[in-house]
Amino acid sequence: MSKDTLMEFYSSIYSFDDYDYLISILRFNMAPVIHKKKIGGLITLYNNKRNLKDLRTKHKQQINKILGLDFFELKETQNSILILFYIDKKLKKRLKQNNIKNFLDNLGYKNCNTTYDYFKVLRSKLSVTCPFEIGVFLGYPLTDIISFNKGTRNYKCVGYWKCFNNKDKALRTFLNYDNSKLTEMQNILKAV
Repeated sequence: MSKDTLMEFYSSIYSFDDYDYLISILRFNMAPVIHKKKIGGLITLYNNKRNLKDLRTKHKQQINKILGLDFFELKETQNSILILFYIDKKLKKRLKQNNIKNFLDNLGYKNCNTTYDYFKVLRSKLSVTCPFEIGVFLGYPLTDIISFNKGTRNYKCVGYWKCFNNKDKALRTFLNYDNSKLTEMQNILKAV
């Protein structure tokens, strides 16, 4: 997606009232998840000019109904909140895959049986740093997550994640994610 397209979109929604601005930001950023092309997406909402963190907290249930996604609040400070929006059915299926389960078991998730159990461990790790395995919850390829953690420098492309292995597949996926965002962007602007 071009920088000009993004700038035009953000310029267009800047005049929205705070609530509509928040909905637009969430719909745009979570578009690949909303369109079921991605398992999960992260967003940090801040209290600054628009106090998006507080606004989202106040209207949490209504906003989540609009998005149609599950969510888990991973980290909260006085002025920000990090939220994982996800598709529960897809994430549960991924967490049951043997290679994913074994990978996470070795990173301290051994006694996890539910998505909530996994999220509690992830939340505790986020209090210290951003754990590299967060990519599992976002649907990134496990081989790329492992290569990233090893500090491998010879990545093949960068988009929504650093791709170390299947460049063609990653580029198609990045394009699919961008197309979801473009579609959502058009839907938001049509409603004005």
